[in-house]
Amino acid sequence: MYTISELADQLDFGGQDNLRAGHLTGKARVLAVADNGTFLYPGFQTRTRMVPAVKDIIRLGRLGGWRDEELLQWFCRPNPLLSGKRPVDVLQDEELILPAAEKDLSR
Repeated sequence: MYTISELADQLDFGGQDNLRAGHLTGKARVLAVADNGTFLYPGFQTRTRMVPAVKDIIRLGRLGGWRDEELLQWFCRPNPLLSGKRPVDVLQDEELILPAAEKDLSR
């Protein structure tokens, strides 16, 4: 889990923390979970850039009414649609993960 500063540094965004947060949450679809009054960002959603499948899955989940905490749990739990693998472990296989997300996250 990253702070906004750590995530912005990883993605090479400059500026002050409030500008970084606005850029990340305003233009990109990122998961953020509250922890003791601050937001933390799961590291699996980035490498040196946002992982494309993650942005699509976050959008699907939010459209389906899922909160970020629920989406984080979805990414980290074994999924029968993925042969028991966790979605976080197959992020690079969009042909596998996106259909599973579409089925699971539509309410």
